[in-house]
Amino acid sequence: MDHLKLLQQWHMGLRIAHKAHQRAAVKFERSGRWLGAATVIASTVVGTSLFADAGADLSIGWKIGAGVLSLIAAVLSAVQGTLKFSELASQHRSAAQHYGPLRREVEEMLAEAGAGGTLSATKISDLRKRWDEVDADSPNVPQNLYDAVVASLQTTPPPHKSV
Repeated sequence: MDHLKLLQQWHMGLRIAHKAHQRAAVKFERSGRWLGAATVIASTVVGTSLFADAGADLSIGWKIGAGVLSLIAAVLSAVQGTLKFSELASQHRSAAQHYGPLRREVEEMLAEAGAGGTLSATKISDLRKRWDEVDADSPNVPQNLYDAVVASLQTTPPPHKSV
């Protein structure tokens, strides 16, 4: 395979990785906010209901409801701590920030090649090594997000002109 075709394939791979990590960061950030909000709401309702009705004679149904809601709040809190959505969002955001420069570098290399420039094996090898490092430090993208990015890029032409 010649260097130009290889770079074109790499460009698509980097576009996919860049966009997939951006989408994953947004997804995990949003999920973290929703789970956090649900946890706060459940905890607040339980806490305020206990204080509001501290002196009142509560029915057994109300006590059971408050207990169940308290349990739900505890479970949501545990799930929030276990899933670590904010940490995942940060990792994906960082990965996207590392894939972006690699993608732009490939675009520059493709533009140079299209303008009659040459593609050196050394530059390509260096790019591959840096890409491998970014891959090793990046979290896995959920398959459904990856597939959605692939599908969206198949209908969107690349930003460079094919040579």
